[in-house]
Amino acid sequence: MRRRTIIGSAFGARPRIAVYIHSMTGGGAERVQALVASGFARRGYAVDLVLNRAEGPHMAFVAPEVRVISLDCSTAGAGPRLVAYLREVRPACLISALQHNNLNAAVAARVTGTPFAATVHGIMSVHRWNLRTSGAIGTVAQAAAPLIYRLADAVGVVSEAVGRDIAYSTTRPDKFHVLHNPVDTEHFSPMPRPGDAAATRFDGDDGSPLILGVGRFDRAKNFDLLIEAVHAMRGDQTVQLMLLGDGPDRARLEHLAANLGITESVHMPGFVADPAPWYRRAAVHAVASECEGFGNTIVESLATGTPVVIARCLGAPEDILGHGRYGTIVEADVGAMAAGLAAAIREPQDRAPLIARAQDFSLEHCLDRYEAMVDGLLREPSCQLESEGTPA
Repeated sequence: MRRRTIIGSAFGARPRIAVYIHSMTGGGAERVQALVASGFARRGYAVDLVLNRAEGPHMAFVAPEVRVISLDCSTAGAGPRLVAYLREVRPACLISALQHNNLNAAVAARVTGTPFAATVHGIMSVHRWNLRTSGAIGTVAQAAAPLIYRLADAVGVVSEAVGRDIAYSTTRPDKFHVLHNPVDTEHFSPMPRPGDAAATRFDGDDGSPLILGVGRFDRAKNFDLLIEAVHAMRGDQTVQLMLLGDGPDRARLEHLAANLGITESVHMPGFVADPAPWYRRAAVHAVASECEGFGNTIVESLATGTPVVIARCLGAPEDILGHGRYGTIVEADVGAMAAGLAAAIREPQDRAPLIARAQDFSLEHCLDRYEAMVDGLLREPSCQLESEGTPA
């Protein structure tokens, strides 16, 4: 193995925990791993954040107490280097995220005898045997899911919906532990910050209500529905649609907006590392995903007190919204989404219950669950963990 790049240091009296993922480039799962690693470090654990490559915008969320270790390799070549790291450092346990990383971690942990927890962040049945959404390595990892969960001492799922989705793959459901994605509710505060106005300035701002969408530009996020809904609203209300993110569908989404004649109302500034000012600025946050294992952006929006409108989908979003108590749930069609957005803008919900609901998914609350899982890994070899459901 080539010499690893080591950035920073972390030492403490508690056991050393290794958190493994490919990089800090990507979406919600990568940010979650940064927050979890940082949270453990601030609770006094020695923490290594082990990355195939130490790069990506979510590096900004890694606390200085965390030791960042780069294996300097691709996902396909990470297995031997992860084994070498585990043999050299001998962390008390290994936590990994996303299936292609879980596969590498499962094999490396078995070879080295390291207690291991795999975490699952999405609805796997949507991606199984789907080269378009998973890629070659991801497809192999999906096929190996039963092996991964059998080798793991614990399996963390970000919602009960994800747990139900992968229940087929194991005869040991007692291994499952519901670990909601943590959201830094202090950062995603409803209180305006001095830099908000500058951060949310954009060309073409006419002062009309702003609808916000956040996520990777791909088919699963279904941003087409939001663009078409904004077009449908034009006769009754002038609005602006701000889509934060990037991805393979950017050109197609731009083409759709142009064909509908609403280019001036649809804005795509690219990936934004800190969307908090945009949530505070928006009149409503819209989610049209076909499936969501959890729904980080929904909780972030609730934390700022911004109303949420979602299209019905597979996964946890409806649970997070209390099946309509904390947001609007509509059918996944243009007319229903347009009507839901218009109603949310016209008659916004009381912000206080939304902000309170977000606290169920605060960083500290979710870290308590992660810490309980780690305690199980260190104390019980079989790691028989009871899961808690999504708060009602």
